[in-house]
Amino acid sequence: MLEIFKQTGPELRFKSRDALLAIVNVGGMRDHGPHLGSAAELRLLEFYSNSLKDRFYPYVFLTPGVTYSTGEGAFFALAPEVVEGLIRDVTLGVKSLGIGKVMGLTFGRGELEALKKGFEAAKGIKTYAFGIWEFYPHLEELDGEDPLSRGGPYLTSQLMHVDKNYVKEDMIKYFEPSPQVPCDPRKSSPELGRAIVEKVLEALFAKSDELMRE
Repeated sequence: MLEIFKQTGPELRFKSRDALLAIVNVGGMRDHGPHLGSAAELRLLEFYSNSLKDRFYPYVFLTPGVTYSTGEGAFFALAPEVVEGLIRDVTLGVKSLGIGKVMGLTFGRGELEALKKGFEAAKGIKTYAFGIWEFYPHLEELDGEDPLSRGGPYLTSQLMHVDKNYVKEDMIKYFEPSPQVPCDPRKSSPELGRAIVEKVLEALFAKSDELMRE
């Protein structure tokens, strides 16, 4: 559970007073095949945003985010314009707390587009939409794999490193690519996950620091 859910109104306003940057995670439950939990992206978004908060405490403020996805494979999917509206309203809520900058994190192309449009609709606040896959390192072991593939080795490897409870490794060995999951998670490993996570965190920290200094 996010820390913000446990805070009283006065506590929330007090903590937001020192914040220079708010984080809005955008992503929901998705079908990643038989080997990954449907909330895999949510778990990784939680990890990355908490890493940011810990690195820059007390200057980073975590919002509840938008816990829904759009597009193919999404459970409880919302229309893109609905997600855009939610992002706009969360951003305006951040502005009302006196925080002048917002960064959105997401794993999906559709969600990244919604972030950009939602941010654009919220006037008077500095924003940046961070598509996590755009900062993956080049890994020879994963040549030919789509970084955005649902349940693919990029996502699976990150979960193996961050929280293996979301990975059913016994299902990976019997995995066969399909139209639903056209990838090969058998290439996944905790070591590759660590390499991906370290590169993403490096970019995330650098961009956050840049935004807060502007």
